[in-house]
Amino acid sequence: MYLQFVIGPRPRHTAIVRHLPIIFTLCFLPVSPAFAQFAAGPPVLPALSESPFLERWLLEAPLAPIGVLLVVGLVVAWNFRHSSPRRGLVALGAAAVLALGLWALASAVETDRERVTARSVALIDAVAAADAEAAGLQLDTRILARSRWFREGFPRDRLLNEIGSAFGGQAEVNAHSIKETRAGLNPDGSATVLVRVLVTPESTQIPVGTWWRLDFVQRPTEAAQPADDRGWRIIGIEPLWFAGFGDVSSSNR
Repeated sequence: MYLQFVIGPRPRHTAIVRHLPIIFTLCFLPVSPAFAQFAAGPPVLPALSESPFLERWLLEAPLAPIGVLLVVGLVVAWNFRHSSPRRGLVALGAAAVLALGLWALASAVETDRERVTARSVALIDAVAAADAEAAGLQLDTRILARSRWFREGFPRDRLLNEIGSAFGGQAEVNAHSIKETRAGLNPDGSATVLVRVLVTPESTQIPVGTWWRLDFVQRPTEAAQPADDRGWRIIGIEPLWFAGFGDVSSSNR
């Protein structure tokens, strides 16, 4: 009986059962991008240094203290509405002036974390547009791009060639959006930015979640760059996590 089952015609239900995983994937994965984002498990990201307390809340994220100042001013004005309306208006005006001053300070001062974050966004936008020239403005001459599949790294010229050719052809991007950025300054004077990018390839039209690591160094400012950027350049690029693949970093063996 056993030999007859093996070498004889295969029952139809057996073939269907064997192909159920493929059928499920083809039917549900394209219409459920959210499923693909977590199919390989959540990413494990490297820890970054925290911003100094005052620098973060006064310069990088001033909306919270500005909101607190305005709420305090409104509460004081409300409490004095009967006994001394004038004092209440003075308190509200003072709170508004302080909030405006804090907003002006945060707008005028750009921290190093904000600088490297802006450069990260500029690079991602250039890559998505297959603009190798714009991407090259963000890169240090010693840059290497590494991943699980090419641990030896791509040098600058090869990377720019890939950006211009691949992303302008078979790897063309239909849409992309930056969902999250995290920046940290390292003790050796370098900086690291982690970026979560949602990419929709032209070939599949299915959004794919990705995490990337960009490492920065400070170099002498070039003539083609703004004088106030303090010479930050990207010296390392590494994909950390792709939906459906999981960990794709160079340390994953």
